[in-house]
This record gives sequence, C-alpha cells and structure tokens, in this order.
Amino acid sequence: MRPAHRRRRASSLATAALLVLLTPLALVAAPAAVPVALAADGSLVSGFTTYSVEPAERRVRAHVVLSVENTKPDLTTISGTTRYYYPSWSIAVQQEARHVRATRDGEATVVTVQQRSGYKLVLVTIAPAIFLGSTAMLVIDYDLPDGGARADSQVRVGEAFATFVAYAHGDDRATVRVIVPSGYEVTMQGDPMRAHVDATGTTLTTEDSVNAQAWYAVVTADRPEGLWLRTLRLPIAGQDRVVEVRAWPEDEAWSSTVVDELTRGLPELGRLIGLDWPVSGPLEVQEAYTPLLGGYAGFYTQGGAGALDQIRVTEEPDPFVILHEASHAWFNADLLEGRWINEGLADQYAALVLLAIGGAPTSPDPVDRSAAAAFPLNSWPPPGRIDDSAADEREQYGYATSWMIVRTLFDEIGAERMRGVIAAAAAGEIAYIGRPTVEDQGSLVTWTDWRYFLDLLEQRGGSEQAAVLFRTWVVGDEEAPSLATHEAARAAYATLVERGDGWLPGMVIRSAMARWELGPAQAQLDEAGQVLDLRTEIASLETALTLTDGGVLRDLYEDASSSYDRTIAVARDELTTLGRLTEANDAVGAERGPLTTIGLWGTDPASDLAAADEAYRSGDLKTARGQAARAAALIAAAEEVGTQRVALGLGGAGLVVVSTAGLVLVRRRRRIRARVAAEAPATLGDRPGQGQGDQQA
Repeated sequence: MRPAHRRRRASSLATAALLVLLTPLALVAAPAAVPVALAADGSLVSGFTTYSVEPAERRVRAHVVLSVENTKPDLTTISGTTRYYYPSWSIAVQQEARHVRATRDGEATVVTVQQRSGYKLVLVTIAPAIFLGSTAMLVIDYDLPDGGARADSQVRVGEAFATFVAYAHGDDRATVRVIVPSGYEVTMQGDPMRAHVDATGTTLTTEDSVNAQAWYAVVTADRPEGLWLRTLRLPIAGQDRVVEVRAWPEDEAWSSTVVDELTRGLPELGRLIGLDWPVSGPLEVQEAYTPLLGGYAGFYTQGGAGALDQIRVTEEPDPFVILHEASHAWFNADLLEGRWINEGLADQYAALVLLAIGGAPTSPDPVDRSAAAAFPLNSWPPPGRIDDSAADEREQYGYATSWMIVRTLFDEIGAERMRGVIAAAAAGEIAYIGRPTVEDQGSLVTWTDWRYFLDLLEQRGGSEQAAVLFRTWVVGDEEAPSLATHEAARAAYATLVERGDGWLPGMVIRSAMARWELGPAQAQLDEAGQVLDLRTEIASLETALTLTDGGVLRDLYEDASSSYDRTIAVARDELTTLGRLTEANDAVGAERGPLTTIGLWGTDPASDLAAADEAYRSGDLKTARGQAARAAALIAAAEEVGTQRVALGLGGAGLVVVSTAGLVLVRRRRRIRARVAAEAPATLGDRPGQGQGDQQA
C-alpha cells in the first residue's frame, strides 16, 4: 500500500554538485634565462579518499591522499625553453568542511580555504613547486561536523543517525572508502559502492577508479537502538492505544513537540472521526532526516506482514503535519481509494483537531483550475520525489485542491453527516439505503474510489454540491460522460425516492446505481415508477374501501432484487381485485327491495365480503376475488331467488301480501304440527325471527 504524505514540501535533498578540479594560477621565481609557466593542462593525479563516521565525536573525518605528477613537457623554441610547474593544488570539498589541514610529502604546508557557491575550495601550497617529472604526495584532512537537527548542513552524525555527501578526489584515478562503525544499518544513494560488513562495522568502497569530477554518494547510517523511546498510552476510541515515539537523542525539541501533539491530538482525532482505532499493534512515530523524505514533511506507512504502522516526520515537527500523518491511520486505501480523497480528509481533520486543542486556524491555499500546474485530481499520481519547481507546484496544487473540496463538503453537510459517510465507507456499506438491512458494497463492486465516495456524500451525507465539485476538480475527460450520466440517474433516483414517500427502491435499482451501471438502473427506475403509478390508483380504491394490503406490495417493491416484473404483476392484480371488491361492496351496500331481501334469506353476502377484505389484507388476492364474486353473485341473484320463494309460498302456504310498507304472511292454522312442518317451505322457516316460535303461533 502506498504511504500517505503531508501536503507541504520540505527542503529537498541537495544533489552533490559535479565539481571541477581547479588548478590555481600563480607565478614563482625562476632563473632569468629559463622562462616558466603554469602546467595547468599537464598532470597525472591519483587520489584515495577515506571518510570515517565517528558518532562519539559527532563528526565525519575525511582523509584525502593525492599523488600529483607534473607531465607537462618543457617547450623549446628558437627563443629558448619554457618550463611548466605547479606551485599549488586545489580540491573542492563539502561546504560543511572544518579544520582543514594538509601536508606535502609529510611536511605541513600552507592551506587556504575559500567559500564558493555550494562548496569550499581548498588551496594547498606546494613548495618547492613541481616541475616536469616531479611528484608531490599531498595529504589533506578535514572534518564534517554534525550540523544538528533542522540545520542547513547536510551532515548529521549522532547516536542513532548519520548522513553526509561523499566526494571523490583524484581526476580519473580516484577511489573512495567509507567506514561506518558497527550497529548502524548503512544505505546509500548516488554512484554505486561495494559494501563489506564485519564485526567492526560496514565499509563501502568504489569497485574501480572513478571520475572524481562526476562521482558522489549520499551515505546514510541508521541505528534504531540509539533512538530515544517514549511509549504513550492514549485513550482513543474508548480504549488505551500504544504509540511509540522514537527520536534522535540529541533532539529534545522534536520529541517534546511530537509527544505533546499526539497526546492531545490523537484522542480528539478518534472522537471527531468516530471510528474504532484501526492499527493492530503499536503505532511508531519516528524522526527522519528531512531530505530523505524526498520533499515531503511526513510519511505514513501501513505495516502488514507483522510490521508496525509507522509515521516518519522530518526534523521540523510541524503540529499540523503530525496530526495530518496521524489521521492517515484511518484515512488510507483501506477506507477509500484515491490519493486526493485521503489527503483531503487528513488535512481537514488535522485542521479541526489542531483548532480544538488550541492551535492556530489553518485553511487550504487558494487554487485555480486554469493554472499551469492544475490537473484533474483523479489523475494525481502516487508520491514521487519533489526535485524541481514543476513537481513542487503540482504537489502543492494537489494537496490544496483536495483539502478545498473536502472542507467545502464538510461545511455543507456538517460533522455528523460526514461522520456517517466515513462510517459507511469503513463498514463497506452500499451508499443507497434500502430495507431491512444495508448491503455490502464489496459484494457489488471491487472498487471504493471517487464514485463510491460521491455516492456516499450524496446518499448518506445529503450533499447537493458534491457532483459539481467533482465535475470541476476531480474527473478527467474520459470520466466526465459517466459522471453526467450518473447525475441524470441520481436525479431520477431522487425523484423516485421522493415519490415513494417512504417506500425505498429495491436492490435491483440500488445495486445498479452502486455499480454505476446507469443504463440498467434507468430501465429499472422506469419500472419502479410504473409500480408507484399503480400504487396511486390502488391507494385511491383502498381508501374508498377502508382497506390495506398489509404491506404486500411495499414488501415486493422494496425487496425487488432482479426486476419489478412480479411487483408490477401483483400491483395490477391488486388493482383488479380492488375493482371486484368495489363492485361487491357497492352491491352489498345498495338498497334492497322486498324480493331481494327474500332471496337473501339464509345467506350472508356481507360475511363473504368481509372474508374477501381479509384475504386482500393478507395478500391472498385469488381468495379475495373469489369471496367478492360470491358476495356480488348472491346480491345479483337474490331478486330472482326471492321471486321463486314467493311463488312457492302462494302455492303451498297460503296468501302472501306484499306491500312497500313491509311483508305480511297469513296462513291457515293447521291442527297437526308435523304436517305443518312437513308442508311449509323450508326457506320460509329459515327467516330470521321465525322457526319454531312461528309454528306455535
């Protein structure tokens, strides 16, 4: 996993200059008959340079041995002979060089040191001068003292860390050796050297002679055991968490600042972010030599394979940087993909915490989308070394723009909703909420990039600005069409949710939206709209009948996982059933004539209608239609049945008189009750209020 980085650029690692060997020009006395001249272009020089790292002395000691031979032939003309010579020799050394001294063939000689841009020029006097065929053995010693933390010097030499830039001396026949004592892990950048490690330490040597004017190496030595260690136990997300602060023992200011900022800031970070502490073991925070971070002020590296999560912060312990890097414990590719997202979140929460613990307010630098350094944030590459102004401007733009976007969104939706967005991302939840549970985003897609972040901001955070911000600052030309299509689908989705009035779209829509399969999503949105259209018609009929389907249609609507075909079919079936129920209800509730009343003796269409209603509520539409049809059929046939019953009454039971005021039945009295019972029509005896009492009258 790539590490996260702080937005501000630190001083970059100075590349050793390619220093040209200089031969100073000066005249010395010579016999008048023999003209003399400097032999600036005629020498054979070999050199052997040794650098010894001496932590106890807080220095690197340089020892340069040069063999300088004059190979410039004398020049004889008709005017005489000119002899060429060297009265002195010079070398370029590191600008940090101190205590320079030299000998010529074992004898001390005069040394002059001149400050130049980026280096020092050491001029060694050669007396007597070197003429043709002569050789001088020059030995030059100097120290590279520890510059101390935050110094402009490129030399650091301490108990836990050492670094310096090594030069070569000796024209094309130069060799270099570096000696580092035991206990240090030695690395290097620049031209190659061979390493030999034994009980005494590490020795680096050039494999062959090198060109002194072009060769350089940056040597770094780490000794973790020498670091000052402070173990913190901080209350983060409800539990004590272990943070190990490791600093150079010589730099109390760094350790004091870092311990203070972490002690006050990390618990507040955990509270504002609202997630559990994501680091499995101790979090290690270590001081780093500024140039080694490649132009960044801090790095967060996730552990893995048993390694600790580590923050490396430069010698300049900026409180904002410390909190920014600490927030990357949460904001990294495990949460959301996309460098700009995690950097923007880290900056925003670092600023919030810094303000909460009494620090100065901070805000992103102004950004201009038309600036030469501008680019779509989705194309921001992984961190690389900041070694020129173009790279610096690009990184500054990326960090400032990322923070500006996140801050704008935070200000829009507020801390609570942003916490909900982050929590949903951490849980891997789909942005589009359904029921009864929230589905897993990972089961739908393999990415959690800017599209997922946008969905979460809109669906969970309620942002109305996110799409505009993304369109302006985030997406490139290739992504812009999909964003435009998404905006149209999202508008249709929002309309559907609003029309649903509490009914949430089914997984068939929500999964397509989450996958940004916007064509299929639009088709399903149209089908869901048909369901809601049918629901409107259904609701009107249900209201008139004081009925409800008990949530059957809503369940089908919200649980739709592959299509809305069945939901539409059931909705239409409900509509048909409600039509039957309406007809039956109208029939049962209509005013009845005497013959209809007679025809309904012994039946209960209202009971059938009630059974139909109950079946509808339970979702048994077939039974509901059947019961409604039975009730309607009874009503429809009742008058004919009543007529038949009246006819039977005239033929066997006596005189029937019908009037609008009611119905009166007059019978002749029979003496034998059994005969009366046998001859009386059964339907008449079934009337309410008749039966045995009527026979006894």
